[in-house]
Parts: sequence; C-alpha cells; structure tokens
Amino acid sequence: MGQSWSKAALLSGIVDVARFDREELIAALRIDQAGKGFHEFLLDSRRARIVRYDVDFTTRTCTYYGCEDEHSIESYPAASVETPFLRSWAAG
Repeated sequence: MGQSWSKAALLSGIVDVARFDREELIAALRIDQAGKGFHEFLLDSRRARIVRYDVDFTTRTCTYYGCEDEHSIESYPAASVETPFLRSWAAG
C-alpha cells in the first residue's frame, strides 16, 4: 500500500551537533530531486546538520537551519497540477 514510516526519533537525549554543512545540504537536495524519496531526504539532511526547516508557500522558498541558527534559503519554481477535478471545477 503506502510507505511505512518509523516513529522512532533520530536522536534522543542531549547530543552534540556539528555545524551546518551547506554543501551536504545541496547534495541531499539534488539526490531528493532525482527521486530518492522524502524519508531518505530527511536522513540525508540530518547528515548536513539540519535541525529544522521552514517552508513559505507564498514566496516558494524553504529555509534550512543549523543548530546555531545558520541557514540556507532555497527557492523553488512554481508548479501547476492538472487533474480532471481541477479542470472541471475551474470550468464552473
């Protein structure tokens, strides 16, 4: 059926987190864009020391943050989704 997601935390307790690695983030993004999968992207972004991210649908950006609030802003092009439902709804 659908993809199975583990509910186990990636980390627990107090841990040291290395500094944000933008090059590792870019590598993780490119692999994800090639179709690797979102769960794998999350694991890869952890290797880049990403601790959180914010998505802004209005500006089509995603800001990735490291533990010391260092960040990288990635822009994404507009996308359109055509489905029979949307075509019939738009036609009124």
